[in-house]
Amino acid sequence: MEWLRLIGVAVVIVGFALRLRVTVVVLAAGIATGLVARQLDGGFGPGILATLGQAFVNGRIITLLVLAL
Repeated sequence: MEWLRLIGVAVVIVGFALRLRVTVVVLAAGIATGLVARQLDGGFGPGILATLGQAFVNGRIITLLVLAL
């Protein structure tokens, strides 16, 4: 069942094949992988929201730094 953790790759391939928005596909793949790998809380609990929020804030700060340079 270790291969099931690669469900995010399948979500990305299907999402890109259907020409969906990149951010939605990547977000869905991250949530699916996190739930399957049991690294995040089940459902849309505080674990998933905290992880996604932290990643957004960290990415935004790096982007602002690069733009400033």
